[in-house]
Amino acid sequence: MPAMNRPPFLKRLREKVLVFDGAMGTNLQTQNLTSEDFGGKDGCNEYLVITKPDAIRKVHEDFLKVGCDAIETDTFGANRIVLAEYGLEDRVHELNEKAARLAKELCQKYSTPDQPRFAIGSVGPGRLLIGDQLALLHHSGNRRRRYSYRNLPRPFTGEMCRYCRGGIL
Repeated sequence: MPAMNRPPFLKRLREKVLVFDGAMGTNLQTQNLTSEDFGGKDGCNEYLVITKPDAIRKVHEDFLKVGCDAIETDTFGANRIVLAEYGLEDRVHELNEKAARLAKELCQKYSTPDQPRFAIGSVGPGRLLIGDQLALLHHSGNRRRRYSYRNLPRPFTGEMCRYCRGGIL
C-alpha cells in the first residue's frame, strides 16, 4: 500500500512500537461495581457502556493518561452468543457502537500531533471454547450448545459493522 494511502494507525505502527492498554475486566474490578451498576446483568462488562459508561471511561482514560498509544473497546464479549447469556443478544449493535464511539472520543481528546491515539475494536470469543475442528462449544449454565465453524462468523458480523459506525475502521 502506498504510504500516502496508508491508514494513520498503520503509518504510526511503521514508525514505532505502539503500546496498548491492559485488561479491561481487571481494571473494572478495582472500581468495586455493584449489581445496580451492571443493570442487574452482573459480570457483563460490555453492558456497562449503557448502564455505567463512566466506569469504562475511567479505565480508558487511566491508560491514555499514562501514555498508551491504543485502547481497546469494551467489547471482548459483545457478540450474540455471549450476550444471549444475559438476554442482551438483541443489543449487539447498540453496545458495540456505543463502545466504539466512547473509545474513539477519548482517543481524539488525548491525541496530539506527536502522539496520536488509536481506538481498536476488541473481539473475543467470550466464554466460548473451541472443542474440535467441527464445532465450538458454548457453556451457559448447565447447557452446552454447538456452533458449526461454517456459522461461526455470523455472531461476530454485527459486532464488526458497529465498529465502523462508531468511528473505528
